[in-house]
Amino acid sequence: MELFSEGIAQTLESILENKEVREAYKKKVLLSYPKQTLISITFNIPGSIKTNPQIERVFQLAITAFARYCRDNELKLIDTTCKLLATGPEYYAVIDSTREDIKNICIQFESFYQIGRLMDIDVYRLNAEEELVIIDRDQLDRTPRKCFICSNSAKACTRNKTHSIAELRQKINEMCQTI
Repeated sequence: MELFSEGIAQTLESILENKEVREAYKKKVLLSYPKQTLISITFNIPGSIKTNPQIERVFQLAITAFARYCRDNELKLIDTTCKLLATGPEYYAVIDSTREDIKNICIQFESFYQIGRLMDIDVYRLNAEEELVIIDRDQLDRTPRKCFICSNSAKACTRNKTHSIAELRQKINEMCQTI
């Protein structure tokens, strides 16, 4: 399966605009569920093509696996939304559990499932000022996420552009062959 053989290239402007829309959407959801926790899932897709039928199919498989993993770990999904956008697929789930438990389960899923390594799973809550607050690995004294190519820090590899887009896409294609 070649994930990047087709699709409409997105501009940096459209990607950044969508990021703002995502932030507003997350806040809106949490204002509707102020005592709950929100999970946001996107794919780590390098380059300007962020979606196509193959990427959407893999994303749906990933979401199905994630929902099953949540059920297996007794997390109750209260409300879910999946958006298939030109800037990439997005999934949101409101969950009733402690933020720390949710983040730890998300980290386990990202780490132990092949498909989880492609996912960017973020956990959010609202603070007293009704601002979005992300629950990250550092707050839980967890090790940084590893790059799926070299096992160094994923953030460092991204920041330093250690791997080319072609190299990242090749690895993602290989990973998706086993799904």
